[in-house]
Amino acid sequence: MLMQQMKLIFSRFWIPIGGILIALLYLPMLAAPFDFIDDGNLVYPSGATNLSEWLAAMKTAIVANYDHLGAFRPTLWFHWLVQQHLLGPNELPWHVYRLLWCALAAGMFLWFLKELGFRKEPALFIAALAMWNRIPNEIWMSLTLGEGVAMPYAMLALIAARRASRSSRPWAWDIAAALGLLVALGCKNTFVALLPAMVVMRVLPDRVTIREGIRRNWKGVMILCLPLIMPIAHYIYFKTHWKPGQYVTQPPSLSFVGQMLSVQLRASSLDFLAPGLVLCIAAIIMAKRGAGATSSGDAISIAPSTPPQTHRAAFIAGVLLFIFGMAIYLPINAYGGRYAIPAVWGAYLTIAVFLATVIRLKASRATQVAWIALIGGLIAIAIASIGKQEKLIARANMLWQAVEWVEKNVPADTAIAWLSGDSDQGALNIEEGIHFQWHLDFRGKKKVRVLLYDESWKPLNRVEIDAGKEKPELAIWGKPVPATAPLKPDESFVTTYRFGAKQYECHLGRRAGSASARP
Repeated sequence: MLMQQMKLIFSRFWIPIGGILIALLYLPMLAAPFDFIDDGNLVYPSGATNLSEWLAAMKTAIVANYDHLGAFRPTLWFHWLVQQHLLGPNELPWHVYRLLWCALAAGMFLWFLKELGFRKEPALFIAALAMWNRIPNEIWMSLTLGEGVAMPYAMLALIAARRASRSSRPWAWDIAAALGLLVALGCKNTFVALLPAMVVMRVLPDRVTIREGIRRNWKGVMILCLPLIMPIAHYIYFKTHWKPGQYVTQPPSLSFVGQMLSVQLRASSLDFLAPGLVLCIAAIIMAKRGAGATSSGDAISIAPSTPPQTHRAAFIAGVLLFIFGMAIYLPINAYGGRYAIPAVWGAYLTIAVFLATVIRLKASRATQVAWIALIGGLIAIAIASIGKQEKLIARANMLWQAVEWVEKNVPADTAIAWLSGDSDQGALNIEEGIHFQWHLDFRGKKKVRVLLYDESWKPLNRVEIDAGKEKPELAIWGKPVPATAPLKPDESFVTTYRFGAKQYECHLGRRAGSASARP
């Protein structure tokens, strides 16, 4: 009886339950300290004591962000400043909030898949794949990355565009879609890549031609396109008022396109899913050739490359998301895990269409083996994600050991050289040095100055930290010790991960032959 009740509850509320269960993979992050990637200047309260001061702080932050980088992010700064005010400089409330936001985003993605006609089995699989993938999932391990903040709003835009195509009062959904896109654009202008997919879903109710859909729904399309005003105006102003230090746009190169495609392939987790997908293809071929194939719906007679009619909009929207999500990043020549979004959502939609085809096959040993392989791949993705969380926590703990030691033992007004290099080889990186300085500053315990250098002791200038001219008395470096200037460690900070098999380490001291770093 209890099992039947649980099945009934899950059947009715599978979207919120699924969103919560998917987000639980990030429970380990509740034990994480603030990081040295984005948290150093975003988690500390602005000091505003009333609404007027808070709005002034928000305006200052938005303008400074544009002046330094060229990015216009009002939605992000609204979220960050509200969280600063409500949560304070305490890690646990921030991580709890991010976990809840992750559950909301996963639930919204499930809702989106449901609106596209997917059954809950493939929808849950694809949503877990999207939220757990080890490449773009840095947006859920970080407390502040904009793609994570934007995802529920982006999903609302896509959901509303789809619902408008089938609603008796589409104008309300059109407005909701436009507002969702506008708020997502306030996180990153790159979410303008959603618009072609939104238009397709708006004009393509099931079994309607594109031409007929446009004729019927052109007013709704015009409403959806209104948010375009913001990124277009931003781009014109950006190009006519460019300042040194801001993003630089340039023609894309073939090598960069190849790098972007490589990121997308890894973000799609095809390496983990390949065995299952190959077995699915084999199951489809066997079903087509089988003597038991019928036209009743238990088996299919369509080619694997042709999406079912009910998933036509999902297939086309997925292709458009992938193409335009890739293209939007080409002028800035930037690639990375989180930059796979939103293009990788298109890849997930195409995989979902393929799985919807497979799930319509008559149950057989071939389909069972295929699903076992797919679920095994998803479990491997989850394990890889947990391992990535462990590494992030270990590195942050190492750097916090250094922060706390410096606060306790290094005299005020001391200059410290931060020697940065390739973090994949064990070195510290320049971004960590900037956030190291910010954590010291915002904690307000002691004024210590961090100066940025590469491993050959060449000064590095960044807009976030003035290079200064003082000579550093101490140095912090990672592994290995820079050979160009032998260093003598006075303190070492070490953390382990992977059950002690791996470790992060950094050291603080002076050049060999000089006095000890201890006060």
